[in-house]
Amino acid sequence: MKLAALTNGRTWWLYLPLQSGSWEHRRFLTIDLESQEPEIVEQRFMEYLSQEKVISGRAVSAAEDLVQSQQRAEVTSKTMVQAWNQIVETPDEILVDLISETTERICGFKPERELAEQFLLRRVGAMDDELEESSLPVHSRETNAPSARRSRRERQGFTLPITLDPENAADFLSALLRTNEAWLEVSYSDGRKEIRRWDASLMRPSSSVMGNLRSRPEFRAGTWQNNGVASLRVSIERPASDYA
Repeated sequence: MKLAALTNGRTWWLYLPLQSGSWEHRRFLTIDLESQEPEIVEQRFMEYLSQEKVISGRAVSAAEDLVQSQQRAEVTSKTMVQAWNQIVETPDEILVDLISETTERICGFKPERELAEQFLLRRVGAMDDELEESSLPVHSRETNAPSARRSRRERQGFTLPITLDPENAADFLSALLRTNEAWLEVSYSDGRKEIRRWDASLMRPSSSVMGNLRSRPEFRAGTWQNNGVASLRVSIERPASDYA
């Protein structure tokens, strides 16, 4: 197998012709004679298009190695998004404490645990955008990344709006430890509402109310949006009336 190239005189596009997928997918390198440094252009021509390396087959081997490296980077970047989401959707006590203590050391004020948790949750959307852009092929990041970010933001909100009653997280947890139960009022984008009982008998003084709620499968990022959930209200007292 030999490499294939297209050119308009100023720009060269190199690709592996026998691989499956679109031409864009098979393209692994762009050489631009005007915008790239001459040393880089020379190095890439010698690496992939010199007579010696084309005849010996080393040019194809180098191209395949580069493509595999790009594919590994793409898979790793996407997996990093999932790993980050799992970490911050249910903020670990150690991570929350680290954020809080570092903030206190810098400014002298220690944020409430709920505020630190909300900060970590907001980072889900921000990190998703950054990693999604980094997973794009180098030659297409500049043109495709803005639309990728827009489509993701349109597809997903950052976090599910959750309201506690009592509003203060510490007060809510204190009451929850006494009752061992609370009530979830789930509001949907189509106007429906559901009320569900929350068995909180496993909650402890060190437990995170928001972390526990957001770790529930139906309230995890991506799932609540797909199910049409608009907001969640959690109260110690059972609401006056049920909804259909």
